[in-house]
Amino acid sequence: MLVFWYSATESGMLGFPPVPLETDEMDGLYELLYTHRPHPAYGGKSPTWEMIRFSILIMRG
Repeated sequence: MLVFWYSATESGMLGFPPVPLETDEMDGLYELLYTHRPHPAYGGKSPTWEMIRFSILIMRG
């Protein structure tokens, strides 16, 4: 849901956060087969990828 507001000099948009996922929904997301590689559009090496590619996910959510 989005809320838009307008005034004489400004305008804005407010987006409310989504409803949190249930445990089984979160597990389903983590079971998807992601490539865990940078998008090919970045081309070559990504400094961020070089820094985190061997890191281990110890926490989620």
